[in-house]
Amino acid sequence: MIVIEEKIITSYGRKNAQAREALKVWFAQVQLCTWSSHNDLLADFATADYIGQGRYVFDIKGNHYRLVAQVLFSLRTVDIRRIMTHADYSKLSKKQLQDL
Repeated sequence: MIVIEEKIITSYGRKNAQAREALKVWFAQVQLCTWSSHNDLLADFATADYIGQGRYVFDIKGNHYRLVAQVLFSLRTVDIRRIMTHADYSKLSKKQLQDL
């Protein structure tokens, strides 16, 4: 898959050293994937949650961080929207997540 907005991962990793390595691993894994459907994505990331409008939430470093991305299967792209702590994620409504 082509990951768009890699700079979000880099920037977040610089500011959050505890997340840095886990984000690098996630990025490398996603680049190797060739998802063409929701089921393909879940085969690789079983804990990912679909929140609507093509957006998925990935658990990073166990449950410490969340990465929200829009996945466009037809274009083989993953557009990173935001990375946040689990606590910050928990404060957002479903509508707020879909608007990211």
